[in-house]
Amino acid sequence: MTASPPRMPAVRTHGAGDARLEDAAAPHPRPGEVLIEVAFVGLCGSDYALFDGTHPHGGYPRVQGHEFSGTVVTSAPGAPPVGSAVVVDPVQSCGICEACVHGAPNACTSITVLGVQVDGALTSRVAVPAAQVHAVGELPLDVAALVEPLAVGVHTVRRARVSAGDRVVVVGAGPIGLAVTLACVDAGAEVLTIDRRRRRLELALRAGAQHVIDSKIDDVGAAVRAWSGPHSPRAVIDATGSPTAIRLAFDLVAHAGTVGIVGVSPREVRLPIVEFTRKELTVVGSRNSAGDDFPAAIRLLRRHQQEVSGWITARIPLAGVPGALARPKHERRAEVKTLVDVRA
Repeated sequence: MTASPPRMPAVRTHGAGDARLEDAAAPHPRPGEVLIEVAFVGLCGSDYALFDGTHPHGGYPRVQGHEFSGTVVTSAPGAPPVGSAVVVDPVQSCGICEACVHGAPNACTSITVLGVQVDGALTSRVAVPAAQVHAVGELPLDVAALVEPLAVGVHTVRRARVSAGDRVVVVGAGPIGLAVTLACVDAGAEVLTIDRRRRRLELALRAGAQHVIDSKIDDVGAAVRAWSGPHSPRAVIDATGSPTAIRLAFDLVAHAGTVGIVGVSPREVRLPIVEFTRKELTVVGSRNSAGDDFPAAIRLLRRHQQEVSGWITARIPLAGVPGALARPKHERRAEVKTLVDVRA
């Protein structure tokens, strides 16, 4: 009698508003792949967007989850050995398109991201290419699950070319905004962070922001100008995707400065063209991470583990994911990062 193939639990989103805990086939790693036992998965804004049907790139059915940590079960050449604590870069690129050839695989025209275009980590085990696996050493696996959003923050700061002594405004103090804040501070910049939630602003201060602004009660433009004095911020980075916030960035940034946009939204921004030439601005988008961003994020986490651990505001078991994804947005506003403990 042929043995039944091994099964494991997984949360699969079958369509907008329809996520279910179910049995799934256990993965069988192909040559060059590493089998990982998943430990913790961070729920990201894009996970909520895929669940509610507003994600611009995802499809159904899909096992979500792209921010995660785990332990190597079976290894492959070039990968950490069995038993290693690891994180995974979820981005896979084609290697031959114009973006890939010019060193931007994170913007690949045929990109696949675990948990978005292909099944991800909201399950017990995943098999991934060896090149995407990074050892984290003694870092706790729960905090290590935040390496992926940290890598996004590192990439954004590199795109904006932030350096020591720069004054930078970060709009938004969710996980990505906090990652950008931390990466800017670590680079030696002076940072002001803006958000509407006091708890997130407190975390921004813990990450090293010199000043914060509560956009619900403060005149943001006046407060930024009072902070920056006669020299406007050299960079303003938006981590919200809000058209209003992005428009404000163009007003606040210094002449010959940089506006960075890492926030995602299907909405449109309207700008007078004269703003591009009058200030001779550099405007950069930022997507995913690439190159040394993941190793750099691991090093950043080692230097600031205590600060980053405070971003974890809720922990749930795998069975709690469908309910967590279905919560209305106003119920999630007090949280920063929800971690799924797959082993619970």
